[in-house]
This record gives sequence, C-alpha cells and structure tokens, in this order.
Amino acid sequence: MSSLPVTSLFAAGALVALVVLSLSVSFRRKATNISTGAGADDLLLRRMRTHGNFVENVPFGLIGLGLVEASGVAIWGVAALGGIFALGRAAHAHGMLTGRLPSRAFGMITTHAAFLAIAIVLLISHV
Repeated sequence: MSSLPVTSLFAAGALVALVVLSLSVSFRRKATNISTGAGADDLLLRRMRTHGNFVENVPFGLIGLGLVEASGVAIWGVAALGGIFALGRAAHAHGMLTGRLPSRAFGMITTHAAFLAIAIVLLISHV
C-alpha cells in the first residue's frame, strides 16, 4: 500500500490530464503542419499554453499535497485540498481551451487559493 494514497490518486489523474493536454498539442500540430512554435494559429497557441501552464503549476501542487499528507493531516483534509487544486486546474484548462475568461480566471484563483491553503497547513503542522 502506498504511504501517500490520496496524493497518489491525484498524481495519477494529473498524469492522465498531462497526456491529454500533450496530445491536443500534437494533434493540432499535425493538423496545421506547424512543427515548432505556434505560427499564426491561435488554437495551437492556446493548447500550448494550457499544457505549459499545467506543467508549470501541477508539480508544485502535488509536492505540497504530498507533504501535507506525509505530515499526518487527516485523509479528508488532504482530499479536500487536492480537490480544490484539481478543480482549479480543470477550470483553468477549460477556460484556456474554450477562450472563456471567467473559467480561466476562476481556475487560477482556485489554484492560487489551493497553493496558499497547502502552505498554511504545512506551516501550521510544522510550527
């Protein structure tokens, strides 16, 4: 059994999401014959930045979540923090891919709120 079961589940979901986002870039590159950069294709650029933003943020969230779980926080607390983080990432991706700013903004606000909540829990549990 995993010593970090909740974080492991969120990591598995993140890995699947990463593959989906990466494939969306690859399929668009094939459709447009753009092998590097985004050319003048706005959809390719949005897919690239969605993937990039995911890669820039998710590792920190998973590391923080793992540290929270390893510090002995109740499973429901770890799951709640992970759920808020996952919701933020999903909303941001949705907003980026559809061009809906409210979803994108909600996603980043929620992601940042999860980061801050994780940081606060880590500080409280180690002080």
